[in-house]
Amino acid sequence: MIVGDRLDADILGANQFGIESCWFNPLRAENWSSAVPTIQVARLSEIAVRLAGG
Repeated sequence: MIVGDRLDADILGANQFGIESCWFNPLRAENWSSAVPTIQVARLSEIAVRLAGG
């Protein structure tokens, strides 16, 4: 899984290669791009919880 804060680089790159992605979005911005993250988190501590199914 790729974790990144940039939709245009990190998440879109993951999409193009079929890799799961996590968009680190602390400002809870709207995603108006074509990049589709597997999961989205506002705090880095949420990543482990989300991956565990929480």
